[in-house]
Amino acid sequence: MQICLLLVAITFAAAPSSLYADVINLPFGLRWGDRPSKVLDWAQKEKLDAVIELPGSDPQLRIIHVRPAKGNLPGHKVRELTTRYRAGRLFEIVLHYSGDDLAVPVVKGRFLELKRQLGRDYGTFETNRIDRSTENSLRSTSESYHAEPSPGILIIGVYSEVFDDLRKTGESKFSFIYRNQNLERVLNPPTPAPKGP
Repeated sequence: MQICLLLVAITFAAAPSSLYADVINLPFGLRWGDRPSKVLDWAQKEKLDAVIELPGSDPQLRIIHVRPAKGNLPGHKVRELTTRYRAGRLFEIVLHYSGDDLAVPVVKGRFLELKRQLGRDYGTFETNRIDRSTENSLRSTSESYHAEPSPGILIIGVYSEVFDDLRKTGESKFSFIYRNQNLERVLNPPTPAPKGP
């Protein structure tokens, strides 16, 4: 285990700067390769709730969720921040936007506007998939799009809504994911096959 961590550290240190350079301006002042302490220190300073996940099936992965007791994160229109780390280095950021107390069209409009803004800065978003279903009086929609400002650097927009035609009520939410696949691959090299006898 220690040898594996040492190899990852050496690989990270020797990796080309393009793997963790600021190709895009990441939210919350974060940078690719940051340590978890940066987010945790900020959460403590702002008196925010922080939850750390340590998946048993993937010991190298750490996931941190940060959110306030109520409302949005300080100075942002974001309800929750999720960061993912491999071998202690940041490779993914997720911004969760809540649609609480807002009409579905308003939330959808905010999603489309933010997608347009990001598209102007980082390139056109392409459609991944759009799913629609109806069950009894419930109509649900989920949409996913992505832009790739640089090879291996992705911004993914995900929107979902549920509308009850009977009660004329609905709810919706959306997220934007910033992912550095290049860095994740460096930090998660394939496990060599065991040698034969």
